[in-house]
Parts: sequence; structure tokens; C-alpha cells
Amino acid sequence: MRLLNRAASEVLVAAGVRAATDVTGFGLLGHALEMARASGVRFTFDARSLPVLPGALEVARAGIETGGAAHNRRFIATTFELGAVAPEAVTIAVDPQTSGGLLASVPPELVASVDAGLAERNVERWWIGRVEAGDAAVALR
Repeated sequence: MRLLNRAASEVLVAAGVRAATDVTGFGLLGHALEMARASGVRFTFDARSLPVLPGALEVARAGIETGGAAHNRRFIATTFELGAVAPEAVTIAVDPQTSGGLLASVPPELVASVDAGLAERNVERWWIGRVEAGDAAVALR
């Protein structure tokens, strides 16, 4: 884990965000699917917006994948929709080796205040997708 999530979680709670999880062993897509199933929604991620640790794309392009990533691919397989994205983006999105950051579902009306609060606390943040009503699923576009 690169940084603690305390400051980020305090900002999210103060703003009234009600859905978040730490991204660890199930990878981004696996944890998003857990949230989607619990809430009956669909997560759609923009592959170009995903933060990637230095060197990770090169490793993924070389076809190197952990056993955990293969397990995570199977976990999401029946509910995963893939757009026209590079294969290494999928590898990154299912890899269990993450920085341990938080995935939060922030309602549109709270985005500005959450972003400002995170900036004030010097918390890195990325807006990587959207949550929509629908069957529990994850998509990468």
C-alpha cells in the first residue's frame, strides 16, 4: 500500500458518500463487481483514466499475469463487458497487486465537494468511470 486511506475516507464520510471499498485482492473490476452486486448497479470504467503504477503496463504488455489476476478474470467473467481497449488494460484492471486505494461511488451532486476536500488534504484522486442503474455488471471501455 502506497499511502494510508485515512484522509480520503474522512473526506468521503464527511461529504456523505455511502459506498466505497479498498481495492486489493479482487482488483479494481472484482471489487467494483462486489459493489455492483450489493447495490444492483452497473460500473463502467474508462480504461484511459485508470491510474497505473510505473512499469505495470510494460509488464502487462509482455503477457505477464499473476495467478490472482487469472482468478479475478474468472470471477467477473459472466458480468463483464469489454469495449475496444488494449488487452493490457484488462490485465491492469483485474490484477490483485494494487496500491490499496479506495474505490468510491460518488453521486454527481457531491463530486465537486469531494474533489475539493481531497485536494485540500493532498489526496491523489482519479475520476475513472460512472455508476448507472442496471443489472449488476462491470464494463471497461
